[in-house]
Amino acid sequence: EGYVRLPFTVVVAVAVVAGNLVFDTLAAYGLSRIKFRGRQVVLTLILATLMIPTQVILVPLYFVMRDLGWIDTYWALIIPFLASPTGIFLLRQHFVTLPIQLDEAAAIDGAGRIRTLVSVLLPSSWPALGTVAVLKFMWTWGEFAWPSLVTNNELLRTLPVGLARFQNQFDPRWDLLMAGSVMAAIPVVVCFMLLQRFFVSGLTGGAVKE
Repeated sequence: EGYVRLPFTVVVAVAVVAGNLVFDTLAAYGLSRIKFRGRQVVLTLILATLMIPTQVILVPLYFVMRDLGWIDTYWALIIPFLASPTGIFLLRQHFVTLPIQLDEAAAIDGAGRIRTLVSVLLPSSWPALGTVAVLKFMWTWGEFAWPSLVTNNELLRTLPVGLARFQNQFDPRWDLLMAGSVMAAIPVVVCFMLLQRFFVSGLTGGAVKE
């Protein structure tokens, strides 16, 4: 069953990471570069969500997925996590360290906000983007509670849920369970090794006063 769950888990993890890189970046850019009424309130509300335990929202979120008819689908595993307050905060803190003169120079050259973000700011933001990618990949790959709640079809269960059910289904074969656990950990280790230089600098890069 592991060979069925691995591609499915990869699809979910990659989709969540890609969504966070897009939506967190756009939100962070707006909160750091665009002046609008209530900007500080929006930022405060986003940061306040970090203090809400995930377990508190699992049941309400499950009812939303049920009402949308998304139980046992990719959507329930991907859509709720396409943006995260942690990613928005990290990217926003990085963007405020970049000189505003970059935006002004781009505006003089006729670039709009999206063009400025893509062509000017993002090339200088690889550490922050790498940090968000590593954090979201590790969290999504190892998530157990939510996939076990919204999936009933065996073919749609992710690796952590599959390993747990494998342990319960058979009079546990610890050799096979340990082998499966090691194989499940390899992608996370590889991801961190490839992006560790971005990860370290990305976590410390936003530690500045505004």
